[in-house]
Amino acid sequence: MKKRKFSSAGGFTLVELLVVIAIIGVMVGLLLPAVQAAREAARRMSCSNNLKQIGLALHNYHDTFQMLPAGAAGQSNGGWGVSFFVGILPYVEQQAYYDNINFSVASRGYTGNCSNPLLANKQMAWLRCPSDPRDMLGVSTCGNNSTLPSYKGISGSAPVAGTTVGLGGYNEPNVTNNGCCAGTPGSGINSRGGVLFANKWLRFAEITDGLSNTAAVGEHSNFVLNAAGAKVTVSDHHGWMMGAGNQSLVYGDRVFNCTTVTFRPGTRTQGLPGITANYGANAPLLSAHPGGSLLALADGSVVFLSESVDLLTLAYLVTRNDGQVLGPY
Repeated sequence: MKKRKFSSAGGFTLVELLVVIAIIGVMVGLLLPAVQAAREAARRMSCSNNLKQIGLALHNYHDTFQMLPAGAAGQSNGGWGVSFFVGILPYVEQQAYYDNINFSVASRGYTGNCSNPLLANKQMAWLRCPSDPRDMLGVSTCGNNSTLPSYKGISGSAPVAGTTVGLGGYNEPNVTNNGCCAGTPGSGINSRGGVLFANKWLRFAEITDGLSNTAAVGEHSNFVLNAAGAKVTVSDHHGWMMGAGNQSLVYGDRVFNCTTVTFRPGTRTQGLPGITANYGANAPLLSAHPGGSLLALADGSVVFLSESVDLLTLAYLVTRNDGQVLGPY
């Protein structure tokens, strides 16, 4: 019988394997930026939805009380009051949190979560931009931590050199901070020309520039850099509940969870006036989104604010009654 000859099965050579691996590497290199961009687009959309929810909550609050919440409220006993975030809790489907806040304690904005297990160390996702690289829980008191929000109420603009813009919104004086707690005395400017500022409950009718032309809430959702170039978290490390430390309209104390626009969006320099560790009177509009940050207008819409925006245009945008025509932003 004649024996049948079998040939060995063909296989890949080393060169062929290397070529295939190289092709796969190139494809991964091409796809990775697209995947990262898609992920950032999804995070930015989620961030925009948070701001939209906050903007609509402000409208629902106004419908109920015929006024907006104060950006930060003080207490008559001199203790720390609460931020506007507390006032809108029932309108962002967080009634349970609101019902568990003890409004009778001294300094309720500072110690409100101390004895409340529902509030202590809880992560409030609606207050956080998914792109925010900072720790979600900031420093509070009593050993409890509190959500560090990615958003701030906009109190107005600091004075813009050579113009009348930012001078307290033309009917309210600016007040400088007293310099407490790692801040330079007098370095922080608290404006009252915007929509959300300390100890004032505005009506929509007082936003005479129009709700669609006035910013209400903006992003501060990234690190700033210290002199050595290290990443630093500044402002509001007491968390989302903190408001003002004085009930008087004429105040010189710190105000939390609000900012007076002073610098160009995307500014990341710690040590500039009003950009300090404990307190952020002038914490910049800042995000991890490429090219700019998100902004909720007083009409409830959300827009993207370019880092290249003209500072004077930005001052017009955050002032409620300057009567100016807005340029592109």
